[in-house]
Amino acid sequence: ASEPVVINLTKLDLSGVSVDVEDRVPAEPFKLRLDEIGMSAENLSTQSGVKGRAELSLRWEQGGQIRVGGALSLVPLDLQMEVSAQEIDIRPLQPYLSEQAGLIVTQGFFGTAGRMELSRQPAAEPTLSYAGTVDLSRFASIDRKNANDFLNWEALTLDDVEVGVNPTRLSVDQVSLADFFARVIVYADGSINLVSMFADPKGEAASQDVATQQPQNKVARSAPTPATVKKPPVRIARVTLSGGDVDFSDRLIKPNFNAKFHDLGGRISGLESIAEKRADVLLEGMWSNHAPVKITGQINPLIDDPYVDLNLNISDIELSPFSPYSGKYLGYVIEKGKLTFDVAYLMENRKLEGRNSVYVNQFTLGDTVDSPDKVGLPIKLAVALLKDREGNIELDLPVSGDVDDPEFKIGKVILTVLKNLIVKIVTSPFAALGALSGGGEELRYLDFDPGVSEISPENAGKMDKLATILFERPGLSLDVQGTADPQRDREALRVVLTENRLKAEKLERMVKAGERAVQLDAVAIADEERPRLVAAVFEASGIPVPVDDGGKPVELTPESMQTLLRTHIDVTADDYRKLANQRALNAKSYLLESGKVERERVFIVAPDIGTQAQDQDSGGKGGTVFSLK
Repeated sequence: ASEPVVINLTKLDLSGVSVDVEDRVPAEPFKLRLDEIGMSAENLSTQSGVKGRAELSLRWEQGGQIRVGGALSLVPLDLQMEVSAQEIDIRPLQPYLSEQAGLIVTQGFFGTAGRMELSRQPAAEPTLSYAGTVDLSRFASIDRKNANDFLNWEALTLDDVEVGVNPTRLSVDQVSLADFFARVIVYADGSINLVSMFADPKGEAASQDVATQQPQNKVARSAPTPATVKKPPVRIARVTLSGGDVDFSDRLIKPNFNAKFHDLGGRISGLESIAEKRADVLLEGMWSNHAPVKITGQINPLIDDPYVDLNLNISDIELSPFSPYSGKYLGYVIEKGKLTFDVAYLMENRKLEGRNSVYVNQFTLGDTVDSPDKVGLPIKLAVALLKDREGNIELDLPVSGDVDDPEFKIGKVILTVLKNLIVKIVTSPFAALGALSGGGEELRYLDFDPGVSEISPENAGKMDKLATILFERPGLSLDVQGTADPQRDREALRVVLTENRLKAEKLERMVKAGERAVQLDAVAIADEERPRLVAAVFEASGIPVPVDDGGKPVELTPESMQTLLRTHIDVTADDYRKLANQRALNAKSYLLESGKVERERVFIVAPDIGTQAQDQDSGGKGGTVFSLK
C-alpha cells in the first residue's frame, strides 16, 4: 500500500557507442551496424507529471544519419519528438524482404523528417501519430529469378504525411513518383512476374498442406463481412507521376512479344475512403515512342466496393509487332496496320460495364502461320467484310459482368465478344453489312418470275444496294450463281421457246426476201402476221392433228395450233441452264454498269438447277444467289 518508488534521472550522456545487430531467424541472416551512437537525457522521472527531454543520434551502416529528440514524460507516457532520418540504406533489410518477395533490392535510401507523438493514459491503449515527409530515393531492384531490372525509381516522396494508431488513420497531401521504371514479364509457363514476385512459396505450400489434411466435408470459416470490419480513414490528396517507363515482355508467345511505354506521367487527385468521394485521374504517355496513351476519369479504390469510371485512349499503335499474337490465334502474321482504341469502363456495386471502340487503319494480313491455337474461322473474309473503302475497320465491343464471378475475366470476355462478332459477320454477311445500304439478308438473292431473266424494278433496287456494299467494301469479291426450277420455270420456258420458233420462221423469210439478218431477240412479230407464222411452224412440226369422236380431223385455229406447239415442246436441261446463266449474266451486267464495282471482283459460278431455286428466304421463286468472298 505504500507509494511507488520514484526514480529521478537528472542528466545522462552517452557517446561513441557502437552496436552490431544480427538476426539468425531469417534464412539469410540479417546483419546491421549502428555506430556513433549518442544519447542524452535531462530531468527524467517516474513521478507523475514530470517532463524532461531526451535525444538520440546514430549512424546507420556507416552512412545514414538518424536523430530523434524532444520532450518526454514517463508517467503517464507522453513523448513528443522531432524525427530526422537521412540516407538510410535499405539494402540490409533484404533478408526480411526475401521471405516475402522474389526481388533483390540493389539500391535504395530512406529518409524522413517530422514529428512523432506517443502517449498512453492509464487503462487505455497507446496512441501514436506521426506527421512529416517521407521519401525513398534512388531505388533499384532486380528479379531474383532472372536477374532482370524489375522496379526502379529516382524519387518517391510523400509530403505532409499524417499517420496514426488508435485511432488508425492515414492522410497524405501529395505522393510524387519521378523517373520510374517497371518490367512486366509473362513467362513461358504463363506466370507473370508481378504475381510470382510477391508470392510466398512457404505460405502457398503450407496452405496446400493444410488443404490436403482437412476433411473434404469441412466447411471453411467465412471471412468477416465488411459490416464487421471498419476500415480506417485514408486520404491521399494528390498523386503525381512523371518520367515513367514500363517494359512489357510476353515469352509465352513464340516468337516473343515486346512493348514499351515511355514518358508516363499525370496525376490522381482526391483519393479518400468515403463512398461519395471520387478521385480525378489524368495519366498520359507514349507506347513505343509513337502511340499516345491517355487515361482519364474517376476512381475510388479505397471503399468496400471500389468505384471505377475510366477512359483509355491509345492512338496509332503499329500492329505488325503483334504478329506473334496474330500468328498464334488468327493463323496469319500482320503485314501492316495501325490501331486506335477508345475504352470506357464503369465499375459500380461490383458490376462492370465496358465499351471498347476499336479503329484499325490499313489492316493487312500476310503469310499464314501453322498454329494449333488458331480459331477455325475465315479470318481474311472477316477482314474484307469489316474493312471500308478507305482501308479502315471500326468495331464496338461492349462487355459486362459481375467482378465477383470467378469465371468473369475481362480479357476472356472481350475475346469472346470479338469471336462472336466474326462468326456473325462471316455466316450472315449481308445482314451484317445491311447498315451500309439499308438492306439486309434479303440482298443475297434475286427473285425472278417464271422463265424471266430480265432485272425487274424490285431486283434493281436490291442490286443498287448490293453495289453500294461492294463499293464500300473493296476487299470483297462476289460470286453470282443463277438458278432455275424445272417445276416453276417449265411452262414459262415453253412459251418462250414457242415464241422463238415463230421468230426463227419470220427471220428465215426475211433473209429469203433479201433483208439483213438480225438477232432473234430483235425480231418482232405483228399481230396480223402471227397466224401465218403459226400455221407454217405447226405444219413443219409434224404434230398430229387431233380428231373428234368420229375420227374426223378437228379444224384448228391459230390459237389452238400455238397451244399444241407449246405443249409438245420438250424443255431440256440445257434450256434450264441457259435461263439460269442468263439471270446471272444480267445481274453481273447491272452491277458493272453501276460503275461502283470492278469487273474482276464479280464471278459467275456454275448454275444450280432445282436446288437453291427452292430457297425459303426467296419465297421459292429462285433466280440468282450471291456469295461474298
